[in-house]
Amino acid sequence: MGETDRITQLLQTTPPACVAGFRVTPAKLPIKWDDSTRSVWRLACRCGGEHGRILGYPLGDYKDWPDGADCFISPIGFECAACGAVTEVIDTEQHGYHAELAKREDGIGSTKYRGEGPRTAW
Repeated sequence: MGETDRITQLLQTTPPACVAGFRVTPAKLPIKWDDSTRSVWRLACRCGGEHGRILGYPLGDYKDWPDGADCFISPIGFECAACGAVTEVIDTEQHGYHAELAKREDGIGSTKYRGEGPRTAW
C-alpha cells in the first residue's frame, strides 16, 4: 500500500476529533463530487437522535460580509430534537487548519472571527 493509499484509508476510517461527542458512522456523499480524498461521517446525538438544530453565530454580526447572515462562525453546536442536549460540532480555536498551526507556533490567534454569547439556531 502506497503512502497516498494509507492516508486515504486513515481519513476514511478515523473521524475528526471535533465530532467526538457524537455517535459517528461512515457515510457516503449524497451528491457527486470530485475524486479528491475525502471522508464523510453521519452524526447522531449520543441518545441516538438524528434531528435537531445547528447553533452558531451569524458572520454578519461580526463582519460586514455579503450574505453574512447565511454564514455561521464557530463555535458551532448541535441541539438534539429528541433529548435537547447540545453537542459541540467544531470550535475553530481548537479544531482545523489554523488551530493546528497555532499549536505549532505561539498557541494563540488561530481564528479571525469567533462568536461569543448565546448562539443562534440556523
